[in-house]
Amino acid sequence: MSGLTGKISQIVGPVVDVHFDLSEGSELPRIHDSLNIKRPNGKIVVVEVQQHIGEDTVRTVAMDTTDGLRRGMDAVSTDSPISMPVGTQIRGRVMNVVGETIDGLSSLSTEGALPIHREPPKFEDLTTSQEVLFTGTPCQAAGLKKYLGREEPGLVIIDFVCHGVPAPGAWQAY
Repeated sequence: MSGLTGKISQIVGPVVDVHFDLSEGSELPRIHDSLNIKRPNGKIVVVEVQQHIGEDTVRTVAMDTTDGLRRGMDAVSTDSPISMPVGTQIRGRVMNVVGETIDGLSSLSTEGALPIHREPPKFEDLTTSQEVLFTGTPCQAAGLKKYLGREEPGLVIIDFVCHGVPAPGAWQAY
């Protein structure tokens, strides 16, 4: 099924319907599988299958703006769900919803990447003890207080994370 190609049949905001002309023995992409749609400028829009709506059509949700997409464009199945990089390589990095880096640094290895939809950890694997959370993610929330007009409980933590990082690549522990 990998490489199965469909055509966009409808776009309503972030929702994109894709129709497939299935040959004998082929199947629609599974729920949570991703499809790649190439924009006219060459950039890829990733959409995720949410529903089989009948008549060889799937309903998907776009992980980026649908501006520039139109009916009839090809949507190619990846035969896998959206996956995110894991491990120490992601510490201090900023990624978008499909696991691509957006911090201007080198791309991350997808070896060992985990799907965003998977089974939760077993109860016996959970812990109630306090643990150190390592971070170092750069962000900018300086205007957030002005926007909200008040202090929010989580805002103090956001400010601490955003403004407490001494240098790119630095580590913090909470």
